[in-house]
Amino acid sequence: MKRELLKQIEETQVISFDIFDTLIMRKTLYPEDVFDIIQEKAERQGIAIKDFKSLRQRADTENPCILPDIYQIYAHLQFISGIQAQERNRLLEIELETEKEVLLVREEMREIFEFALKKGRLVYLISDMYLPKREIEEILGKLGITGYRDIFVSCDYKKSKNGGLYQEFIKKVPAQNYLHIGDNPISDGMRAKEAGMFSWQIESGLSLLERSVYRGILKNADTLGSRLEIGLMVSRIFNSPFIPIGKDGRPRIENGMDMIYGLVAPFIAKFVLWLIAEIEKKHYDNILFAARDGFLIQKLYLIYKEENQLDLPSGIYFLTSRTLCAAAAMNSERDIELLVKRDFSGTPEEMLARRFLLNPEQIKPYDKKMNMAEYALLHKEKIYKKSKEVKKQYLKYMEEAGLKKNGRYALFDFVSSGTSQYFLEKIVPFQLEGKYFCWYQRHDGYAEDFNKMDINALKKDYCEDYITGNYFLHYLWLEAIFTSLQPSISGIEDDGFLYDAESRSEEELCYVQQMQRTIEKYFREYIRYSYIMKKSLTDNTTEQLFDFIGLDYTDDESELFKSIHLKDDFDQNMMTVRR
Repeated sequence: MKRELLKQIEETQVISFDIFDTLIMRKTLYPEDVFDIIQEKAERQGIAIKDFKSLRQRADTENPCILPDIYQIYAHLQFISGIQAQERNRLLEIELETEKEVLLVREEMREIFEFALKKGRLVYLISDMYLPKREIEEILGKLGITGYRDIFVSCDYKKSKNGGLYQEFIKKVPAQNYLHIGDNPISDGMRAKEAGMFSWQIESGLSLLERSVYRGILKNADTLGSRLEIGLMVSRIFNSPFIPIGKDGRPRIENGMDMIYGLVAPFIAKFVLWLIAEIEKKHYDNILFAARDGFLIQKLYLIYKEENQLDLPSGIYFLTSRTLCAAAAMNSERDIELLVKRDFSGTPEEMLARRFLLNPEQIKPYDKKMNMAEYALLHKEKIYKKSKEVKKQYLKYMEEAGLKKNGRYALFDFVSSGTSQYFLEKIVPFQLEGKYFCWYQRHDGYAEDFNKMDINALKKDYCEDYITGNYFLHYLWLEAIFTSLQPSISGIEDDGFLYDAESRSEEELCYVQQMQRTIEKYFREYIRYSYIMKKSLTDNTTEQLFDFIGLDYTDDESELFKSIHLKDDFDQNMMTVRR
């Protein structure tokens, strides 16, 4: 389709483009969502105007002027609402600034626009819009759309595409032939043809969404926060009007970062807002973002804190691992038995070296007649001694990091039963309160010990289903995204921490960096309207978006899933993440 359109451009003298939903699009699901954002902003600035969206729409449709521009619309809005001139002017300013915030270029349409310019075609823009030419020029200039000859806007000419705007255009721009490109089958298609122009219809982002298997998410579009999340997804996944959508409705995505931005980042952004809301409930001396899963979350937390100039704890990237926490807290046979019950990918001797940090010369050969607990307990005195050494060095690190005796600290972990927190609480001289993405409770002989810890999680109620069901590979993939570029901590000595050998390739690490940059880009957009998003923390829009990375919804042609592996630092299992 794109190739045929380029060929048609080459054969045509004058090319005209529709603007909104063709060359550029909004990051909102529906155009009128802008009005809801305006009301939210206005209320935060002390301008209370009830039912602003309805009034704003009436000021347009019931306006005494023919095809009014935005200034005439706001003059009538003042008349029907009774607001003061100062409030009218501020609302107008908010609308203009909001439109500029939510608009972005459709990149493949930019390529087609620039192709027409490069071929020397006479390029014009034609739009049914209440923003006058000078306002649209400013918006397009900031988005890098320049080089066109002129803009024909309905509110300037007092004629719409359905009511003579094309004829006005043809009268002012005589030519042998014309091609109009737009998304609306009536105003950009039928009416352009009736005026004697050849027309080419492309699809809007919303039209593509409605044609895809993703359309089910529109059932969730009942809050402004949900519509903003869906709109951000559409602005990336369906930015191109040429995205292939199969007969089964699955879009084919060739750039894996589009999936990260549109489907994964909302899930992570929602968690960060939840985490911040949790932190604001109590006074914490600081937040410990546990390595390695805390790397990205700490970065997003600090972005939010700085952008909103909040008086929140500074946050500490807390160097830790399950191996280190456990090794530092061994002081009973029960502790030793807890560690050896976990599966381990290696020999019994390697398990003792890994989990209890014993040197090879300290480890006795394994006797197959013994169970693993019996074998480990043969080494208990050496384990206790090593544990005291590790604990001493680890507490020294905590002191140097500024952690205070008797302080209160929030501890971030991603998905866990609380193993690290359980062992940390045995050795630290301060209070820990867990703040997890997902906490799954134990049902073994240690359940009472683990489940009585102070832990709160975004995904607590159905966490076992989350871990064992369809979400499991999604969770593994998220863990691979969250992680730092450093390998896991395997121990600590006098001169510092010890790290595992890096198991990821340079290509994988490059993908991780790309994914984190993409998530950060999304997060900055998301928190622009965090005061709106906070109202939607309990809905399931983000979960449904996250579901779309599954094979039932998306035909992924990128290299992303072919390049992600995950090594469990505790069990030493290497897993390839697949969809």
